[in-house]
Amino acid sequence: MTVFWDSLAPLADPKTIIILLIAMALGALVGFLPGLGVITTMALLLPFVTDLDVYQAFALLLGVYGITAITGDLTAVLIGVPGQPTSAPLVLDGFEMTKAGQPKRALGGAIFASVVGAIVGAAVLGASLPILRPLVLKFSSPEIFVLILLGLTMVGGLSGRAILKGVTAGFFGLLLSTVGTEAQAGLPRFTLGQDYLLDGLAIVPLAIGVFGIPEVLSLARSRKSISRVSSTVSGESGDSVWAGLRDTVKHKWTVLRCSVLGAFIGTVPGLGGDVAAWAAYGHAMQTSKEKEKFGRGAVEGILGPAASNNSREGGSLIPTIAFGVPGGAAMAVLLGAFVMLGLRPGPDMVGTNLDVTLFMIWVLVIGNILGGVVSLLMIRYITKVAYIPGTLLVPFIVAFIFIGAAAETGQFADVVVAVLFGLLAVLMQRAGWPIIPMVLGFILGRQEENSFWLNVRLFGWDALTRPIVLILLAVTALTVWLTYRSLSRSETPTSEDGSLGSTKASWASVAFGGCLLGLFVVTGLVAFSWPRNAGGFPLFVSAVGATMALIQVGREAARLRRSSVDQAGLPAATASEGVPGSVGLATSHEVEAEVSHALHDSIAGEHPSLGTVEVEVEEPAEGANALTMLLSLFVLLAAFWAVGLPLALGAYTLYFLLRVHGSGLLRAAVAAVLTAGFVYLLISVVMDGILFVPPGRLWRTG
Repeated sequence: MTVFWDSLAPLADPKTIIILLIAMALGALVGFLPGLGVITTMALLLPFVTDLDVYQAFALLLGVYGITAITGDLTAVLIGVPGQPTSAPLVLDGFEMTKAGQPKRALGGAIFASVVGAIVGAAVLGASLPILRPLVLKFSSPEIFVLILLGLTMVGGLSGRAILKGVTAGFFGLLLSTVGTEAQAGLPRFTLGQDYLLDGLAIVPLAIGVFGIPEVLSLARSRKSISRVSSTVSGESGDSVWAGLRDTVKHKWTVLRCSVLGAFIGTVPGLGGDVAAWAAYGHAMQTSKEKEKFGRGAVEGILGPAASNNSREGGSLIPTIAFGVPGGAAMAVLLGAFVMLGLRPGPDMVGTNLDVTLFMIWVLVIGNILGGVVSLLMIRYITKVAYIPGTLLVPFIVAFIFIGAAAETGQFADVVVAVLFGLLAVLMQRAGWPIIPMVLGFILGRQEENSFWLNVRLFGWDALTRPIVLILLAVTALTVWLTYRSLSRSETPTSEDGSLGSTKASWASVAFGGCLLGLFVVTGLVAFSWPRNAGGFPLFVSAVGATMALIQVGREAARLRRSSVDQAGLPAATASEGVPGSVGLATSHEVEAEVSHALHDSIAGEHPSLGTVEVEVEEPAEGANALTMLLSLFVLLAAFWAVGLPLALGAYTLYFLLRVHGSGLLRAAVAAVLTAGFVYLLISVVMDGILFVPPGRLWRTG
C-alpha cells in the first residue's frame, strides 16, 4: 500500500504537473479537431522523451492519450462529426439529443460516463496485471477471429428485423477493408490503378464522410438550428449537465458493464478502441428496456460507448506493460518510449518498477478527471452552437469535415473519399440499408483477415475445438438468439421507426441490393484469379456477401410483386400510395420537390444510420436544395484542387452565406475572410508548426 501512495510523489514536482497540463491541452485539441490522430501526436512527441525523466515522459505521453476520448465526444454530440473514430457511436444518439434540445444533458452524461470508465479501466489495470497474464497469453488468432465475429454480430443486431441487410452491409465493409496491397503476397487488390489505394482506404475520412456529410445536407436545407427547440424551451425541459449525471447514476450498471467490456477488449492486442466503442453500443442496446429509443436519442447509447472508450485505455496498457505486446497502435508508440527510457516491459513493471506502473495509472485517472472538469466548465459555452441557424453553421462544419479528412496525411484524395462515402451514406439511407455494420466491418476487416490466414495455416479445423473459441461461439449464438427473441416480442412488429432498420420493401432497396450483389460477384471473380494468399479472404467475403444479397433481393422483390398484385384492383391514386417507390403522374416541379423531399427524408430522419426512417415531410425548404448542396460539395472539391483549402473554403463561405443564408454582402465577405484565415492558421501554425503534421502540397498554405 505504501508504494501505491508513493507513486503519487512525482506529481508534487511542478515541472511534472506543468508537462501533464500541457499534454492535456494538446490532447484536448487533437481530440476536438476531427482527423488529428492521437497516435501521430504521440509519435511526434517521442523525441522530447529523451530530455525528461521517466515520470515526466509518461505524464507527457499519457496526458495526451488519456484526454482525447473525452474531447473527441464533444464534436460528435454537438455537430454530428466525430472528433476521433472511437467517438463515432456517440453520433447516433448524442447528436439526436442535441437536435431534441438536450445538448447539455448529452454532453454531461458522456463526460461523467467517461470519467467512470477511466477509473474502472485504471482499477482493472491495477488489479489484473498478475491475474490476466495466463488468459491473455491464451488469446491467439482463433480467439481473435471469433471475438471479431462476435463484435460484428452484436452490431449487426442493431439492424433489427432487417438483420440480413445488416450482415450483408457488414460483409460489404469487410470487402472494403481488402482494398490495398495484400501484406503476404504483396499483390495490389481492387486499387483501380490508383497509387493512393495501395495503402488501403483510411478509416478517418470514411467515418467523417459517412457521419458528417448527411448532416451537412440536412442543415443546408433548413434555416433551423441543430436543436429543434429554442434554448429557453430546452432549459425548461430539463437540459442540464446535472441531468446527465442523473442519467449516469440511473444507468450505473450499464456504465459499469460497458466499462469492464472496454477494459477487456483493450487487453486483446490488435482490437482497437473502435471495436470497444461499437461493442459497448451494441451491448447497451441489447440490455436496454427501451431498445426502440436507440438512434433517436437514447441516453444509454451515449453512456455505454463513452465509458468503454476511456476504460479501454487502461485495458490496453495491460498487455503493453505486462508482456511487451502493444494493446493498440498508440501503445506501440508507448513501447518506443519504454525502450528510449531503458525500461523493459514484463515482470519488472510489477516488481522493481511497480512505482512507474502505478504512476501511469494515476496519470490516466487524474488526467481524465481534470479533463472531465474542464469539459464540464466548457459545456455552458460550446452548447450555444446547437442554437445557431443551420445555414450559418454549414460552411464551418464543411471546413471541419475537409480538414479532418485530410489532417493525417494532407492528401486531397482523403477529402474525395470523405465526400464519396458521404454520398454513399445518403444513398444507403434512401434505400433503407443500415450503415453502421458497413463501418464496423471495414474497421475489423484487416484484423479479421490476418486471423483468418493464421487459423488456416497454424490450426486448420482444430481452431474450432479450442475452449475459449467454443465459449465465444456460444456467446455469439446466444447474442443472435437474444436479439431475435427481443425483436419478435416487440410491440410493433412492422415498426418503421428506424431503430429496427427498414422492414418495408421498396424498389430503391432492391436496386441497392442488386448493386451489392453485382459488386460481390465481380470482386469474387477477380479474387478467384489471384493467388490463394491474396484472393482467399476476399473470395470468401464475396461468396458469403453475394449469397446474402441474393436472398435479400429475392425476398424483397417477391414482397413487392405480391404488393403490386394486391393493389391491382384499387384506384390508381390509392394504389400509388400503397406501393413503396411508386410515383403517380406529376409535373416537373412536383417531381423535383419529390426528389428533394426524398433526399431530405434520407438525411434528416430520426435514425439515418440504421435504416430508413419515416418522418414528416416539411414544407419546401428555405435553405439549399439537397441536390444543389451535393453539387456544391463537388465544386468545392474542384476549388480545393485548384487553389488550396483556405481560399476554397473562403469562397464557399461567401457563396453559401449570400445565396443560401441570405446574409448581406459585407457580413458574408467578413465571414469568408475569417474562415479562410482560420483555416490557414490552423494548417500552417497549429498542424504544421505545433503538431508537425505535414500539410501536403495541395493545402497551398504558403
